[in-house]
Amino acid sequence: MFYNDSFRFFAASLLDASADTTGVYLQLFVLCMLQNRDVLAIAQREIDDVVGYDHVPELDDIERLPYVRATIKEVCVPVCLGPKYSLLDMC
Repeated sequence: MFYNDSFRFFAASLLDASADTTGVYLQLFVLCMLQNRDVLAIAQREIDDVVGYDHVPELDDIERLPYVRATIKEVCVPVCLGPKYSLLDMC
């Protein structure tokens, strides 16, 4: 009984942690794109040129989207948030 409860708690903790991380990453990405409209415009142009207008980008398209791939990786770069930094300094 104890083992099953511990396993359930551990699994729920992992799920909760990943959901928080994903949500924060998406919020940070949107914030950075809103503050850097030129980057957003270039990424959108690349998506339009490579993927077109008839469907949304799929995982198979990422190899042909180097600017979009680099933009996504740039948001993933960890930044030390200390007294002199704020969330807005990250973008």
